[in-house]
Amino acid sequence: ALVVYSAACVGFWALGGLIALWVLRVYVVKFSYELGQDVLQLNRSYGKRKRHIEDVYLSQLVFVGEPAAAKKKYPDARRVRAIHARGTDPVLAVAYKSAQGVRVALIQANEELRARLIERLRGK
Repeated sequence: ALVVYSAACVGFWALGGLIALWVLRVYVVKFSYELGQDVLQLNRSYGKRKRHIEDVYLSQLVFVGEPAAAKKKYPDARRVRAIHARGTDPVLAVAYKSAQGVRVALIQANEELRARLIERLRGK
């Protein structure tokens, strides 16, 4: 009887933890993108606390476009997901060179940010 009770307790806490992570990811986490002169900064926010995810140096851009095209062009690239589950903007793939090889950042860029990234890639 004690083993059944312990298994049920562990299962209850594991299920509760998974539900809490899902609520956090869907309703609490927000992503922001800051485009500077030479870098696109990807940030994750939990409430008022902002955490840095990745810097994308614009001089290292190699691709800006649809995620399916990026996956086809760079199938082995590590993906950095900075997209909100309930976001309204379309997902944009930004591939760039890093010390570990090519990486692909998935972001939800508005039209202005999308246009500026494409312009920067073409202007290299």
